[in-house]
Amino acid sequence: MECKGVYIIAISILLWACKEDKCKGKEYYPVDPRVIEAIPYVDKQLVAFRTNRGDNFYAGVKRVFGIDNSQFMCDEGLTVTLNTGDMRPYMEFVHLGTSDAPFIQILISPDRNNVAQAVQILLTEDGKMAEYLPNPYKKPVYYNTISIAGKSYADVVEIALIKPYPKSIVQLFYNKAFGVIQFTTEDGLVVTREG
Repeated sequence: MECKGVYIIAISILLWACKEDKCKGKEYYPVDPRVIEAIPYVDKQLVAFRTNRGDNFYAGVKRVFGIDNSQFMCDEGLTVTLNTGDMRPYMEFVHLGTSDAPFIQILISPDRNNVAQAVQILLTEDGKMAEYLPNPYKKPVYYNTISIAGKSYADVVEIALIKPYPKSIVQLFYNKAFGVIQFTTEDGLVVTREG
């Protein structure tokens, strides 16, 4: 037992040393810690969803933190995927250290057919959230509390698409404690997180 502890410590030191050596003398871009905290999914977690069309399913979480080491810089990256067994993830959350702002990029495949739609959520200085790339066709609304599908949630951002396009996500509710709470597509599909 004592040897396992020594090996774990030794491996941890070696990994830290390798990180330092590979990035020494290069520009280093860390992931914003606010983004890490705002994506609540835990590695190997099973997340339950249900749709308004009677479909219930689970997605397994994989959380990967890495460093992209190019010739001139080291860029930290966080990728969180929710997989249902299809070729592509059902949901994918991505943030890179080189991002110009603390935002979460969410790619969602509503029909689980490998066609994904993107939503970006900005983490604002006051601790709230908003649409990352505001435009006249999107409307972000922040709620201190809101009831969705019979449950009460705190600190929720709603991103609504005012001028939808085919298969787009026209409404999404998200909070830092639960993640994606619910979204609606242009063709009327409503997906709600369970649990």
